[in-house]
Amino acid sequence: MTKNDAALYLAVDQGCHAARAIVFNAQGHIQAAARQEITTLRPRPSWIEHDPEEIIEAVRHSVREL
Repeated sequence: MTKNDAALYLAVDQGCHAARAIVFNAQGHIQAAARQEITTLRPRPSWIEHDPEEIIEAVRHSVREL
């Protein structure tokens, strides 16, 4: 096994409904994954808002869960 074979890569995906964190190995296989929902606010018809502090905390939570 080479040093690169043991490498792990973290991907963070912030979507409209949740933050996801996924760890991949050097071959691209998922080693771990976590997801944290976020609240979608609808202050008016056709409007969508998200609390930026909640987004940051959702990303932090997802990464910690790995």
